[in-house]
Amino acid sequence: MKRRIAALLLCAVLLCAPERALAAAGGADDPLISLSYIEDTFLPGVRESLRARAEARTGARTPAAAAAGRRMRIAELPGNGSLTLTPGQQLVLLSGAVRLEVKSGTLLNVTAGRTSVGGDARVGNRYVLCGDCTVTVTAPEKALLSVSAGVSDAAAVTPLPQTGACPFTDVREGDWFYADVTSAWQRGFVNGMTATSYAPQESLTVAQAVKLAACMHQDYHSGAVTLGNSADGRPWYMSYADYALKNGILERQPESYDVPISRGEFVKLFYNALPEKEYARINLIMDGSIPDVATDSPIARQVYTFYAAGILTGFPAGDGLQEHAFAPDSTVTRAEVATIMNRMVDPSARKRFTMD
Repeated sequence: MKRRIAALLLCAVLLCAPERALAAAGGADDPLISLSYIEDTFLPGVRESLRARAEARTGARTPAAAAAGRRMRIAELPGNGSLTLTPGQQLVLLSGAVRLEVKSGTLLNVTAGRTSVGGDARVGNRYVLCGDCTVTVTAPEKALLSVSAGVSDAAAVTPLPQTGACPFTDVREGDWFYADVTSAWQRGFVNGMTATSYAPQESLTVAQAVKLAACMHQDYHSGAVTLGNSADGRPWYMSYADYALKNGILERQPESYDVPISRGEFVKLFYNALPEKEYARINLIMDGSIPDVATDSPIARQVYTFYAAGILTGFPAGDGLQEHAFAPDSTVTRAEVATIMNRMVDPSARKRFTMD
C-alpha cells in the first residue's frame, strides 16, 4: 500500500512539474534536451561572450562581462588552422566545419548525450573533454567557434601558408630551384635560415630531415601539423623523432642527428612519410637502369619507386656521374628538399622522363 501511495505521489509531482523540468528528465534522444540547453545555456553564453568581446574592444568592460569572457570566448579558425583543447575545456561549433581528433581520454557530446569518437563536429553541439582527454581541432576552411577560456590563438593556431613573392635574397628568379623553394615556402613546408636567407646549397641535417618527414606525415593523415619543438629539455628535434619512430617513418634512432643526411637515407625516410598509394608510376624504370643503385641495394625499392613516380630524376651526366645517377652517398641540399617535397604532395609537379 505504501509503495502504491509513493508511486502516485511521484506521478503527481511529474505531472505538475514545469515543462522545462520534464525536458530535463527525458532520454538521450529527447530533442527537448537539446532545445533546453540551447535556450538556457548555449545562446546566453554566446551572447555574453560576444558582449564581453565588444565591451573589451571599446574599453567599457564591466565585471559581469569580464566573468563571461573568462568562461567562454569566440575564436575564428582560418582555413588550415588548428588548435588543441585540454582536459575540462569545451567547444561549440558556431559556423563552418572542423574535425575533432581525440588524442586520449573521453570526449562527450553533451548535446547528443553520448560520447564522441571525434570526426566532423556538428554545428551547435557542445563538446566537453573529460578526464585526461586531449583533442586537436582542425578547420579545412574558416570556422567560428565558442571555446573555453585559456585556448590561445597565438600558441595553438597553425600558421597559414605564406603568400606573396619569395622573401629570400639568395633564391633568385632564374635559379633552377626558384619556383620550388617559393612554392614550398608558400605552402608552409620550409622556412628560411633567417627571414631573408634560405641557404639553398646548404646540406640538410638528419634532424631537419626527420622534422620535415614527420610534419608531412602528420599533415597528410591529420590535415594539419600540430607538432612542435621539444619543450622538455631535450634537443629541439626529439619531439619529431618520437613521432617518426612511433609512426614507422624512422626505423631506429640515428647515430647522430646533427650530421648531414645522405641521399640514400633521405629517400628511405621520406618514402615512409606518405602511403605507397601516393607514388603512382608515371615512368617506366627498368630494373638495373639507375646506374649507381643495384636492384639488391637496401634502398632500391624506395629509389626506383621515386624515379617511377617522377619525384626523382637523378643527376645529368657530368662530374663523374652517368645520366640519371642517384649518388646515394652524397648529401641533399635544401634546394633539392623543396623540390622533392613539392613533387611528393603535388602529383602535377612530378616529372615524366625516359631512361634508355
